[in-house]
Amino acid sequence: MFVCMSSQRTNMSVAIVCMVNHTAVGDLNRSDVTPPTVAECGHNVTHGQDDDGMQDGEHLWDKRTQGLILSSFFWGYLCTQIPGGLLAKKYGPGWTYAGFQFTASVLTMLCRWATMVGWRRMLAMRFLSCSNSNSN
Repeated sequence: MFVCMSSQRTNMSVAIVCMVNHTAVGDLNRSDVTPPTVAECGHNVTHGQDDDGMQDGEHLWDKRTQGLILSSFFWGYLCTQIPGGLLAKKYGPGWTYAGFQFTASVLTMLCRWATMVGWRRMLAMRFLSCSNSNSN
């Protein structure tokens, strides 16, 4: 279980590199470039290739948004300690841990869906999936 918990904690740090369109985000940081709109370019506006032929990700998340998504997991740790402890006291640490681990695993599997809906949904899912170790 601890291997699963550790991988859920670190998976987004690895995956976000491939999820973000670094070429477009780099252009957004320049003052002379305006971001493309869906009306101008359609849904495929975020797919591109860099000079090395590697395909960029599909999300236009700036550094602040990426930081919020990555930190939301650890903010969730902070906010769910007391509720996790109360549940462990009421139902026992084994059942609480198993329930949190199952919930975190399901939320992690739904990350792809969450990113299609929007980065705020992804942030909420990462926040909620942190609770897999609160009953320790």
